[in-house]
Amino acid sequence: METILAGLFAELLGINRIGVNDNFFEAGGHSLLAMRLVNHVRAALGVSLPVRAIFMSPTVAELAIHTEQALTNEIEAMTADEIETALGLADEAGASNAMTGSPE
Repeated sequence: METILAGLFAELLGINRIGVNDNFFEAGGHSLLAMRLVNHVRAALGVSLPVRAIFMSPTVAELAIHTEQALTNEIEAMTADEIETALGLADEAGASNAMTGSPE
């Protein structure tokens, strides 16, 4: 989780590397980039975070904890059918990547 988030931070901030304890805003982030970060997190991890999560948890380490909790909450709110469908879609994506040689 931290690796993915660090990559998203670095990409949006236009820097090569960011540490897990580096603050998004101190590294050059601002409110518009925070909104973009929320969208990138949704696209990369499939979890919706409010923009205020970036302000409350501005480091990679803090946001990873917040994101993991949000994922857990979303999974716990799913019905058995939704979980089965999600797992089936994940299996299909893995099989497709295996056939094309693409990494997951």
